Amino acid sequence: MPGTRPAKPSGQRSCAFCSRSFVPAAWNQRFCSSEHALKANRRPRRAKYETPEHRNLRRSLVPVVALGRTPCARCGKLILPGQDWDLGHDDLNPGLYAGPEHRHSRDCPKGGNRATARHARERRDAEQFKHVRKVSREW
Repeated sequence: MPGTRPAKPSGQRSCAFCSRSFVPAAWNQRFCSSEHALKANRRPRRAKYETPEHRNLRRSLVPVVALGRTPCARCGKLILPGQDWDLGHDDLNPGLYAGPEHRHSRDCPKGGNRATARHARERRDAEQFKHVRKVSREW
């Protein structure tokens, strides 16, 4: 009958995660274990600017910045060896790279990486207001 599904499949299948053969318990089972189903469905979180162009440009700047002779694109002070740094973007046009900049505001008088500062502020605010109960209306 069209549109009906078999109650139990017959034969063996190959796990979509590890390619091991298994006997499925249901017609739509794709993985040999629930652990493999969870691992396969977890996608790694990628940064917004993590593109091949970004990675290659940052990789090419690592040895130059490690010498400690590279100025921060935001404040102009040198990025010292061992200091955390990011590949900064232009504030007016985020599609353009401004160059290496200090990651943290404690190292940069101009505030460091804006995204890092924003994320720290968001985490601090979330921590501060986590005890506030959110309701749909005032009672």
